[in-house]
Amino acid sequence: MLRILSVLRRFRSRRLSATMLTLSTTALLAWIPAHLALVAVNDDGTILRTSLATADDRAVRDQVGGIVAAGGALIGSPAALRQVADVLRSSAPLSGAMSEAIVETWLLTRDRVMVQFERPEGTPAAPVTVPVGPLLSAAGLGFTRDDLRALPPLDQAAAGLEGTDLDMLFAEAGGEFGAVSIGEHGLELPLVTATQVGQLDTAHTWAVQIDRWGLVVAVLAGAVGVIATRRAWRALAILSGLVAVSAALAPLLLSLFGESLAGGSRGAGAALVAPALTAAPAVVGGWSGPVAVAAAVLAVVFLGLHRARGRRR
Repeated sequence: MLRILSVLRRFRSRRLSATMLTLSTTALLAWIPAHLALVAVNDDGTILRTSLATADDRAVRDQVGGIVAAGGALIGSPAALRQVADVLRSSAPLSGAMSEAIVETWLLTRDRVMVQFERPEGTPAAPVTVPVGPLLSAAGLGFTRDDLRALPPLDQAAAGLEGTDLDMLFAEAGGEFGAVSIGEHGLELPLVTATQVGQLDTAHTWAVQIDRWGLVVAVLAGAVGVIATRRAWRALAILSGLVAVSAALAPLLLSLFGESLAGGSRGAGAALVAPALTAAPAVVGGWSGPVAVAAAVLAVVFLGLHRARGRRR
């Protein structure tokens, strides 16, 4: 380590320091949303539950209501699903049972998709259904096997969606949707195709790698950036200021990251990514502000030390 430090001191330069500080900031800005997205997606439901309980989160309700409406439209829009979608997207406060049903539905869907990520290499992905039975039960509604048998075939239901976003969704999926069924958790809607699972798998793999190495690169590059300059206090002030800005932007970065994932996987993004990542920024904001303030204070302190050292010279 001492030899490495000695070599770096020999090659001190403003250009090297600026390059390393830029690399450190870039790595940090990539790591923050990737890490927070993985925390949200792997959460046990606490983030989503907290968001619904404390703020009755309108964006989350609209997204889950949209998922139910989309699934309903693909199978002929049965009345029970229309009612659930209306409850979710109404202005009335959610009941505790409905909030828990939203969390349960999201967790079940998330777990099913995560299982696909662990499939043996070379094994093709399979479509995933979204269990809406908990939502129906929370609304006091049911869906029997007789109701299921009365549904039109999936391709016939989709034929009535011409010119709509759902028609585009069905066409892009190429008929890869799974079958409508009634399982352990009630009605299962075919909303996540094998292609979409593959897209999410790729995004998840990238997020894991960025989470694993992003912070390491940020710390090492920042350290080199400080060591490589003769004005270490100024470099520390710049680095602390960049950390402050990054922390302040954390909720926004997480929202943008979630939108990019959801936008690239359509139904899968809506069912798995959107609700959790929409709820997460409100929770993240609870600590990002204090971290940003602390880093800003450090930046001021380091800048003061830099100026004091300059005056002594």
